[in-house]
Amino acid sequence: MKRIALIIVFVWMAGCFAASLDVEQKKELAIKGYMAGIKSDNVGLRNSVLYKIAQLKSQHPETDCSVFVPELKRMIAKDQNRLLQLHAQLTLIYIQDDELRGRVKADRLQDPEYFFARIYSHVGTAVAANR
Repeated sequence: MKRIALIIVFVWMAGCFAASLDVEQKKELAIKGYMAGIKSDNVGLRNSVLYKIAQLKSQHPETDCSVFVPELKRMIAKDQNRLLQLHAQLTLIYIQDDELRGRVKADRLQDPEYFFARIYSHVGTAVAANR
């Protein structure tokens, strides 16, 4: 019973701490966490972080995401997973293209694979239109 009470108190305290942070502090914490996650050995975590970076830029367009650019370029060039290379490229395009972000939103409840497929489709259409 004491263990359950301690868990409840811990969760409550964590919620209070998170609620006390303003939006800028939350974004700073998120950026630090995403930078750590993008360097992980875990493929699934890196893929999720790519989506979260796009989601951050979609929901807060004023956020400077240039801190991610060198790591995204490294992933594009050197990651062993081809799908992650593609997703890193799409994320890089997404955070740098205001028009694309206007057409494709990264919703909280959206499947990351569906999101990246939509970006790929829009980028492919734009390339074909410029030929």
